[in-house]
Amino acid sequence: MGGKRETDIGLDFSMLNNRISGSVDYYNRQIHNLLWPFSVPSPPNSIIQLLANVGVMENKGLEIMLNFVPLKQ
Repeated sequence: MGGKRETDIGLDFSMLNNRISGSVDYYNRQIHNLLWPFSVPSPPNSIIQLLANVGVMENKGLEIMLNFVPLKQ
């Protein structure tokens, strides 16, 4: 399995005649098959390092934004 997988779910809201509003977002990104160097024994190999597609990186988080209007003219 290779490549990138990404999920992003969001919700926007507004209440009390737009005096309170905001958004909530959850995200999750996974990247597979990142290159990683491996040391290998010199004999029998002619090189000391090999690159292999084995790395995985994951970023995930929750973002919350709130807006308040205390007084409206």
